[in-house]
Amino acid sequence: MLGISIIAGGLESPANASDLTGSVMRLSEGEVVSLGKGVQAIVYGGNGFTASDHTEFSDGSAVVSANGLVQVRVGEWNVSGFHGAFHLSANTDALTVAALSTPVLVRKGSHMMIVPSGMQWRLNAENTLPLLPAGFALWTEGRTLSLLPERFFARQLQNLTFLPQADTSDFLPDTRSSEPWPLWTKVPDLRIGSSREQVQEQWNREALGYLRYLLEQGDAAQTDLFLHNALYADILSSEDARIMLEEVLTHLEAESPTRTLLLTYLIENEDFWLLSSLHPTFREETWALFGPHQSTEALALRLFMLPESLRAPKPVTAFVLQRWAYEAEHFVTGSSAAAFVRTLVQHFLPLVSVFEGQGYPERSRMLANALSHIVENAEVALPEESASALQAALSFSRVSLDEPPPPAPKPEPVQKPAPAAPVVTVKQEEAPAPSYTPDVVERRTYGVLRDIGALFTVETAIDAVEPNIARVTNILFSTPTGDRKFNFHFNVATGRIERVVVGNKDYPYSLSVEAFRDWVQG
Repeated sequence: MLGISIIAGGLESPANASDLTGSVMRLSEGEVVSLGKGVQAIVYGGNGFTASDHTEFSDGSAVVSANGLVQVRVGEWNVSGFHGAFHLSANTDALTVAALSTPVLVRKGSHMMIVPSGMQWRLNAENTLPLLPAGFALWTEGRTLSLLPERFFARQLQNLTFLPQADTSDFLPDTRSSEPWPLWTKVPDLRIGSSREQVQEQWNREALGYLRYLLEQGDAAQTDLFLHNALYADILSSEDARIMLEEVLTHLEAESPTRTLLLTYLIENEDFWLLSSLHPTFREETWALFGPHQSTEALALRLFMLPESLRAPKPVTAFVLQRWAYEAEHFVTGSSAAAFVRTLVQHFLPLVSVFEGQGYPERSRMLANALSHIVENAEVALPEESASALQAALSFSRVSLDEPPPPAPKPEPVQKPAPAAPVVTVKQEEAPAPSYTPDVVERRTYGVLRDIGALFTVETAIDAVEPNIARVTNILFSTPTGDRKFNFHFNVATGRIERVVVGNKDYPYSLSVEAFRDWVQG
């Protein structure tokens, strides 16, 4: 049952915490507190949260849950999560972060760490999170993760089920199907007593309500126009817009035409980009997009933490690890490349065995394959022990792209018994093949290729050229001999890839998606 009083040991008084709602619900282990804007917490002990222009966690332990992006200040550090929950424990000596159902970003300027879901990390007072110039060994040492204890993990997830449904009416604008009239048309409202701030706020909510309508209706063309309309630039840079867009993203279906468009817009924020890169729900889509960020610290963090995020039971496609390998190959060049690749292999080769032991043999094979590609393409000589361990992990056979793909097995001829008497057969009409619109053909082709590990570049094109058929050009796949470009046609109705061209060589075969993937990956 909800109360309206502040419980001792939980929150500051309302005078010191004006942005907190003050609603508290007692649990046997803690108190549920609403922090506003859809953010909720369970405070287990300590001084808990205070709020002014930002939410601050003083000390103690608590679980924080939000559907959108949530940011909490702990001392000098900013702690962020997205679309999930995490546990905090802080005192004067250390900060411990346990990522429950969202990755957690801990950041102070360029010093940063991201904790994948299901893992925990402890930041001691003496750990300043070394930067890359200190060397890869020191950099990784300060970012050592450990698994969450199963009982603790299960207990926290159980406690989260007691959280009440967050009320979104105070931060989500009502949808409206028409674009608002220009702001100057609101001038008459000023003559009847409304302040300029009130009029501006009302117009902002109308504009965001229209954008929400476009997103939820899947109108990608109009959404794109809105997001790049200078008239709405100030609104889109506001916190209200950010909160709404993040909330809407979590409710859009994976097939929605506006989901990738919205995700592309949101990952312009580096913190959001890092979190979505490791989030089980948005990981694949984020790795399929080219992020605009060039910070070497953020890029390194993303590369070193992605494999750790794959410990969760959510399925993983080959695409993610192949894209990871592609970016790792191009992360460091010159004299530092060898040290980086050796550190990467030494760091993640044990994870191959971990995945195998967890019952994920395909995931284990994909990681071993990705590490092998990085070593081969970077032309780095590994220490003998690492080289032998990597070779042992590669337990799958390879097929050269210089050889044609294996032909489909021919069915065995079946002897038909002679009919005892003439049989009159009635020819049945075959059901017509489904006919898809060009937009659906292109979207389905993109999804299928993404799932089998295609690498999309600015030169890649997918065009519907015939009924149910897309022409794909300049698409990359990681092969045993390096990244290679492919051109082909894909029939979305039959699920077959035809007219394959690699370099100057034609392969006039018709392959299922699975057969094509196996042929390419070898």
